[in-house]
Amino acid sequence: MLTYDAECSLKLDRQKAVKFLTTSRDILELGAYFYILTKDESLFVRQVAQLKAYYQDHRDILEDSPRMLHLIGIYLTYLLSRNMLSKFHIELEMLEEKDRENIHVAMAIQIEQRMMEGSYRKIILGAKENKSRYLTHILNRLIEAIRGKLMDCATKAYTECSIESLKEIFIIENQGEVVDLIKEKSKITFRDEEKRSMSTTLFSKNNVRIDDILHYATEVEQII
Repeated sequence: MLTYDAECSLKLDRQKAVKFLTTSRDILELGAYFYILTKDESLFVRQVAQLKAYYQDHRDILEDSPRMLHLIGIYLTYLLSRNMLSKFHIELEMLEEKDRENIHVAMAIQIEQRMMEGSYRKIILGAKENKSRYLTHILNRLIEAIRGKLMDCATKAYTECSIESLKEIFIIENQGEVVDLIKEKSKITFRDEEKRSMSTTLFSKNNVRIDDILHYATEVEQII
């Protein structure tokens, strides 16, 4: 049977351990925020990997960090921006049901659902309304990835296209951004004003409409 002194010693040791682990966890969390703000994704991922030990293995002695679900939500969104859907679902399965209802985690889940539905407009418009500086870089990368998929589909279907139609396809309001995007990543040529005025409906050599492009992109995503 433990003596009184031994019991006190164990309590003190436990307190020291909790303080040490809490401090270590705090440092890793602040590091994760720093790396995501500086757009260093590899180091951000490394910090999150180290934090999992504190969030999972030491959960029996440590209280949940107030930053935990925020960082997990950012990490899940990062996985989506990299199209790492299998990893996303593995990480999601490791969370308790109540954790999935957290606003930061729920946002990542909603983005993934919209990706599966092909609701790219909702994703992009939602990303543009983001007010969190910690998500800005990742959401910009997600938008870039979505437009990359749409670009692949449009390039296969179109050889000539009006700027207004391309703005609708890529969900870009600024005409200059559309022009730069096409010149950089596609061989699609712009339809001139005379041809554009002759028809308000966009056709390609295969008579593919804009809606068909978006539908095709959705089907490709679901297959992948």
